Amino acid sequence: MKKSILFICLIITSLSINAQTSWNGGGDGSSWDDPLNWSDNLVPSDTSDITFPQNLNLTLTSSVTTNAAASITIDTNSMVNLELDLTIFDIASTINSIIVMDSATLQLGSTTTAHTFVVGCAISKDPVSVRGQMSELIVASMATLNVTSGLNCLRTTKTTALLTNNGTINLSGYKTRGINVTSGAITNNGALNINVGNTTSNDGLHIPSAGTFNNGINGVLT
Repeated sequence: MKKSILFICLIITSLSINAQTSWNGGGDGSSWDDPLNWSDNLVPSDTSDITFPQNLNLTLTSSVTTNAAASITIDTNSMVNLELDLTIFDIASTINSIIVMDSATLQLGSTTTAHTFVVGCAISKDPVSVRGQMSELIVASMATLNVTSGLNCLRTTKTTALLTNNGTINLSGYKTRGINVTSGAITNNGALNINVGNTTSNDGLHIPSAGTFNNGINGVLT
């Protein structure tokens, strides 16, 4: 009997999923670390799958540097600027770490204050996925994005999807590709460092015929 109960508990634990939360701005309307700004009235943690709903125009700041999430999705027609330090990491994830949907824009960091973003997920998922038409992810000039695990560290998948780096991006720990421009375009105006992945058959930079990679006049690619 005791063995049966233990077995059931192990199954329940293995099937546990992350907490789902979304931004509602019910607190001060701009602080990540204000619990009243979130649908569950809790500050997100490393087990929180976060959705920023449609039609937002929002800049978030935080009074702490220990902000965390398991994943972030920017829904249709929203523009979200994260001017804070943030770790988005879930090694057992069932979804991509950062997802930018149709006509949505996510900016990491700002042009005036240094911020660091650490992103990683299961090796079957993409840490950064710009997957919507007319979607864009921007790494601001004072921001550093460290992607440490996943299938393809950076990936664009639609013809009008854009990823623009004006800051510093460091890629490592990927299974397949550091950058995969399946479709759309990636532009580097800053420092882009592609380290060795975790298998011998991976590519640092993969650009199929439907994709474009632009290294700007000030872009440094290593």
